[in-house]
Amino acid sequence: MIIESYNKDFTLIKDEHEKRIAKLLKNMDLNFLASNLKIYDEGSEIGEVDLLYTFKESLFLIEVTSKSKEVNKKADFWFSRFNYEKNVNVIKKEFSIPYYKIKFIFLDLSHNSDNKDIKSIMHHLDKKDNIFLFKDDVQYFEKEINQIGILTRNDFLNLIKIEREKKSKEINAIKFYIKDTPAYSFIARVDELLETCYIQRRYNNDEGYQRALDYERIRNISDQINKEKIIAFPNSIIVNSERKIGMDQYTKEDCPKTSPINLPISYCELKVVDGQHRLLGFSKVDQVIQKQSYLPVIAFENLDKRDEIKMFVDINSKQKRVDQNLVLYLKKSFEWNISDKEYYEKRSVQIAEYLEKQGPLKNKIYFGRAREERKNKITLSTIVTLLTGNRFINKRYGLWQNYPEDIETPLKNTSELLNNINLYLSSFKINNINFFLQNRGLRIMFRFIRIIEKNRLADNITISNKEIIQDLNGILDDDLTTLLSGSYGEGGAKAFTTILIKKLIDNNKNKYKKLEIDLNKLKHIKKINTEITTIIYI
Repeated sequence: MIIESYNKDFTLIKDEHEKRIAKLLKNMDLNFLASNLKIYDEGSEIGEVDLLYTFKESLFLIEVTSKSKEVNKKADFWFSRFNYEKNVNVIKKEFSIPYYKIKFIFLDLSHNSDNKDIKSIMHHLDKKDNIFLFKDDVQYFEKEINQIGILTRNDFLNLIKIEREKKSKEINAIKFYIKDTPAYSFIARVDELLETCYIQRRYNNDEGYQRALDYERIRNISDQINKEKIIAFPNSIIVNSERKIGMDQYTKEDCPKTSPINLPISYCELKVVDGQHRLLGFSKVDQVIQKQSYLPVIAFENLDKRDEIKMFVDINSKQKRVDQNLVLYLKKSFEWNISDKEYYEKRSVQIAEYLEKQGPLKNKIYFGRAREERKNKITLSTIVTLLTGNRFINKRYGLWQNYPEDIETPLKNTSELLNNINLYLSSFKINNINFFLQNRGLRIMFRFIRIIEKNRLADNITISNKEIIQDLNGILDDDLTTLLSGSYGEGGAKAFTTILIKKLIDNNKNKYKKLEIDLNKLKHIKKINTEITTIIYI
């Protein structure tokens, strides 16, 4: 029995589908040995292995098919041939691989996992070393490799149930008990956690429970780490070790107690129960940062799967997030770069503080501070969204700013708008409070004024906001009151703003005949700030 031919050059793989898989595995930092191994016995072809890879002390024999017909028949033939030890030995001998664990991986690139019946080959797949992967599995890992890089490897290795190396190092931890379950608290270096942790996600109906990755959230965390906006994560990453890590006999009554543990340091040893996005946020930052950063960890050992899932559900359904209003208020205490969105949030908070001291919103803004009652107040997050979301304050073209640092102009315009609403629209009430000075009403009014300001820049309108508010007073009637009572959220604000403007145009056709309602048609209209130009070109 011989291997008649094979290719040892990764760049010479000809089949596009095999090349696709080879590229994916290379990006996972698996070791490419050869492709297209044709095995013969006494002149007859036994079979072909499309790709041959190794990782640590594991050997991967891989077959790739893109043809949709008779996939199960082909898989049955392939597994039958290469589960036969004699046929594998010729490969091990050729590449001097004496004792590696072997995984036989069949990749079907023509079907997704939810529309392919593999019952006829289950007698092969019942063997732990035979793996059948689908098109959507490959797409998942391709997407993941682009977002979290080489850490995708641990996810892949866990899916194919690769045997762990079981390496560890001794460290000190604090042992304590949660009910009758021992747990260990310690600090671990990020690069070591990234090497040893894996995340068992629920792909289809399997036993994983982690949600799909929120790549935008991971990118945001990575960006914040790179910009040194995040200096620490106070919440612990919670992990479960599949083997015993404790080295002591301390009972529940003895704890908490400092205790040595054998911390696993090889791949796929610690399953993340909570904190996947915090951990993976480090996956795309520089290795120097990874080596210099530490995360708090709470580790369990051999935690029952049901307890694992219950803990995950409890943490993610019962935890209470920090009030976003308080978060925005606290951001005001820091210095931010002018290119950061937080810089403009801070400006908006400063305006809210002024509005809370005088004018129609005096003592009516909720900041989320201790002992402060929310009741019917305008939330700080609403004020910030009104100003930044409608781009009155913005790092590019703030509609109410003459330059990025400008806070006086948006404060003046906001105060005048609120005073005009209070003066001319006070009769329009819901629950005996001026509707347009409530959270919902303000969302509508500020979106309305945003459209007006964009039209003003386009020279579609020249009259003042004060006169426009006076005209609004003339069109508000009982029918609009009924509509207002149902205008919730941003979607409701957008819909009702459109109704308002259309009615305003109908009642004052000569004055508002050029008014454009669709903001998309005003996208090209930009505010040119001479101060910004000066700053750029000095």
